[in-house]
Amino acid sequence: MLSRNHSRRRGRLRTQLRTADVEAMQSHLTRIGLYTDKLDGKAGMKTRAALGAYSEIGRAQGRLLAERSGAAFDQRRALKSNADEGIAGDEHFYPSW
Repeated sequence: MLSRNHSRRRGRLRTQLRTADVEAMQSHLTRIGLYTDKLDGKAGMKTRAALGAYSEIGRAQGRLLAERSGAAFDQRRALKSNADEGIAGDEHFYPSW
């Protein structure tokens, strides 16, 4: 038997958020400027749109972080291989003293 917060729809189990959880999400989204409607605890279209924007920001930051860390790793690997081969590298990473 399913509890009152769960339902089956097309063979998948769906969980409904509690009002307090939705209000907490709305409050956080309001603080960061993505949600401007009232805090009613209902996951309506504006709440879902703000949550989608929040999710997109997170994905963009993740891609940027991955891109930056990958570029930094490639730069360190190239400088290390150059130093191992005796080729002069960037003095910022390998000072000549």
